[in-house]
Amino acid sequence: MFLTSIGVMFLVASVVVMLVRGQMASAGRRGALSRLSVLLIIVGILFVSGATYTVIGVGEVGVVHAFGKVDAAPINSGLHLVRPWASVEKFRVREIQFPSGGEIENMDALSREQMAVQLEVAVRYQIRTDDVVELYRRIGDHDAVESAVLNAIRAWVRDGMARHAIGEIQYRDSISADMTRAVQEKLMSREPTPIFIAHVTQLFLRKITPPTRVAEAINSKIAQEQQIQTEGFKVQVEEQKAKQRVTEAKGIADAQRIINITLTPQYLMHEYITSLVKASESQATTIVFPTDGGLPLLDIAKFSKTMKAAGQ
Repeated sequence: MFLTSIGVMFLVASVVVMLVRGQMASAGRRGALSRLSVLLIIVGILFVSGATYTVIGVGEVGVVHAFGKVDAAPINSGLHLVRPWASVEKFRVREIQFPSGGEIENMDALSREQMAVQLEVAVRYQIRTDDVVELYRRIGDHDAVESAVLNAIRAWVRDGMARHAIGEIQYRDSISADMTRAVQEKLMSREPTPIFIAHVTQLFLRKITPPTRVAEAINSKIAQEQQIQTEGFKVQVEEQKAKQRVTEAKGIADAQRIINITLTPQYLMHEYITSLVKASESQATTIVFPTDGGLPLLDIAKFSKTMKAAGQ
């Protein structure tokens, strides 16, 4: 629209120059004015024709409007022919990060107990192509929409923190999810029909800093909980060891019971005789063997000498 206005001004100026030319008596001046008029016409045509084309960049869409009327459909990236008297508002439909450049937003917030904390937050959001025409009608150009989004982020990130107690700040995933829901709920324009101003694609809750005394108390509580878990694990280990010992004892008792059932006097005598035979074949000098009178010791070396002497 601006270029069109300039082009029309040049064309009007060329007409004025032509009228002035007709009143000039000097042929030289008429020729100069003719050349000036032609130049003004060419420049005016260039401005008017330039206003009929617009370029929408990658990741953008355009909303065409003129004289208070807005076209129903946006125009996508590329070169487009538009009415010379129309204007085009461009909206970025790529993901946008707030703050830009990989920075973080520092915010003061209150916990559920109204205790002050410091937040470090970054948010990624996106404006949908299908919504830009209605957003332009309700809110305005891209800057106005962006301002509405940032206000919602700043206000409702704090609201998401207010839903949690100070003792829950270690659960950042849960707090981040509540913040995302709170921001997304407030990014809805409800009249005349519900429409989202933008869609939160990701919210990064990088850090929650409570007051120093609260942080010390939380750290102490976490340390105590870890100590309790460690002691509980030790108890479980000892209980398991005790169960193993009971199981081993039961196994030994069962084995002894089975052995006692299967032992008979004949079998014991057989084993006794077998043991004596093996003992006679061994190189041992002393043998312990059971009798009804106890456990006598038999000195094999002395016994052998005695037997040899008796043989003589």
